[in-house]
Amino acid sequence: MIKPNVTPQFLAAQGFSATIVERWWDKVFVLTYDRGCWLWVAATDHNGYGVIGRGGHDGQMMSAHRVGFILFREPLSNGEPLLHSCHNSLCVNPWHLRKGSQWENVHDMIESGRMPRGEDRGHAKITSLDAQEIRFLYGLGHTQKELGKRFGLCQQTVSQIVTREKWTHV
Repeated sequence: MIKPNVTPQFLAAQGFSATIVERWWDKVFVLTYDRGCWLWVAATDHNGYGVIGRGGHDGQMMSAHRVGFILFREPLSNGEPLLHSCHNSLCVNPWHLRKGSQWENVHDMIESGRMPRGEDRGHAKITSLDAQEIRFLYGLGHTQKELGKRFGLCQQTVSQIVTREKWTHV
C-alpha cells in the first residue's frame, strides 16, 4: 500500500475524516502498482463510479477516484472534471486521472466510443430501426408532419433525423 503524504490538517481542510486513507485503501484492489488500474471494489453510483463517505457526521458521499486524486496528487475545486486515461470508471489510480474541462470529458467519451447513442440513451423515443424507417418513408413522399404523428415526434425532430443531424450512426 502506498501512503499519501497528507497531514490531519490537510484532510480536515478537504472535509475528510482522519480515517479516509485507510477506508479508501480497504476498498481498492491493486494487481500491480506500476501502471495498472487500481479497481474500486465497493459501492458505486448510477454511472458505475466508486463512491465513499467523507467520514463526517453528515453522511456526504464523494466519488472514490476524486478522493484518490486529492489524497495522492492535489486538491480539486467542486465539480472540476477529472478524465480517466484508461476509460475505466472503476479505476481510482490517481496517475490514470487528469484535470480537464467538461467539453474535454464529453469529447473523450465520444472519441473512445463510450458515449451512449440512439436507443442506448435513456430518453430515446425511437429505435435505430425507427430512424431508418422514417428516412425510408420520407423518401417515399410522406411528410415530416405525418411521420412525426406516426412516431410520436415533433416535425423538427423528424427533420433532424431525415437530414442526419440526429441518429447519425444509422
